Amino acid sequence: MRVPMIAGNWKMHTTVEEAIELVIKMRFGLDRIDNVDKVICPPFVSLDAIKTRLEG
Repeated sequence: MRVPMIAGNWKMHTTVEEAIELVIKMRFGLDRIDNVDKVICPPFVSLDAIKTRLEG
């Protein structure tokens, strides 16, 4: 059975710090949604910092 997916992409001109804050806020909201795969697509230049912050 397929699992629905929710994906969010943003093209905002955020700094790396702003992108981290946004992902953290989104994460808490997304945790309340069940039975779907969730994907976020932040700007490329913020990926490493976001990954490090979410893992640590």
